[in-house]
Parts: sequence; structure tokens; C-alpha cells
Amino acid sequence: MKSAGYEEGFGVTMDCPNNRYVADEEICIALVHMLAKINIRVEPRIVPKARFFERVTAVSKYDSSMSLLGWTPGSMDGLNILENIAGCRDAAGNGALFNLGGYCNRKVDHLAGRIRAEPDSKKRDQLLAEAFGMIHEDAGLIPLHQQVLVWGVSNDVVLDQRADNQIRFEYMRKGDKHASAR
Repeated sequence: MKSAGYEEGFGVTMDCPNNRYVADEEICIALVHMLAKINIRVEPRIVPKARFFERVTAVSKYDSSMSLLGWTPGSMDGLNILENIAGCRDAAGNGALFNLGGYCNRKVDHLAGRIRAEPDSKKRDQLLAEAFGMIHEDAGLIPLHQQVLVWGVSNDVVLDQRADNQIRFEYMRKGDKHASAR
């Protein structure tokens, strides 16, 4: 903190939902205690998800200094994160609509445009790695954890669970899921 110019620390309000993610309120409280160890005084503002999203998005002109947001791109494509969370946006929400913290790196935006148009998958992957490397270097987003998926399924259904938490009917079939173990 000293080398960052905050030897005395600082205070910040952190917006958190309490009914959106698994253990979201507990995660926010844990962060309050962790950040206190480096003299960042966090005042948690924990509210139901409707009030949370109203405050932290364009509805209230992104009225939040720090917030907890979960994200799983339905497309499983890294470009989704660049376009929705890490891309530049203005106070009205033009640009990356869920960039709640206001992070903006025009080089990352430029790369996102190239990624969007790149047909060669190897080149595209290299551009994605470059963009995410910049975000990491800037500490533009700070990933905290991967939410554990909890699923239950009938013994009459065989389901190959996807890592992206999506239910896809082509991965389901009727049958005894324990039959292969017999």
C-alpha cells in the first residue's frame, strides 16, 4: 500500500447482492475482513439483487466504487467478457454494459474489434490471450472465485454436466445413470 501511495490506506463502499449468487453476502463480508488487513476500510452495502443492479448499472449511472459481479458467458467465448465487462463504456452505458467499475483500456477495445473479425482460430486465440494479458497487467478485473456448480438429477436420466452451468438437451438421455457402474 505504501508503494501505491496509500500508506494510511483508504475507505470504500462495496456494493453486493444478497440473493443473486451462492453465498454472495458471505463473500462480501469475507472481503471486508481480508482488505482490512492491508488497511482498506470497506463499508459493505448489501441489498437484494434488484436494488443492487439498479445502483451499479446504467440505471443509476454506475453509482458504485466497488462491487461483486458474477459472469458466465453463455457462448463460452472470451470475446463475450471483453464486450460486456472489460470493454470501455460511458456513464450512460454505451459500450460494455456490465463494466461496473469503469475500467477502460483502448488497446483492449482495439483488440476486441480484431478478435470479432478474425477467422483464423489460432490468431484469434493469440489476440484473446494478449487482451486478457493487458487486463491482468492493469488489474482491470479481479476474479475472486469460481462458483461451484451443484446439480441433482433423477436416476432415470443420464446427464453429462457442462462446466458452463448450461443445460443442453443434447447432453441428456433417458436411462439409468447407474447402469454403466453395474
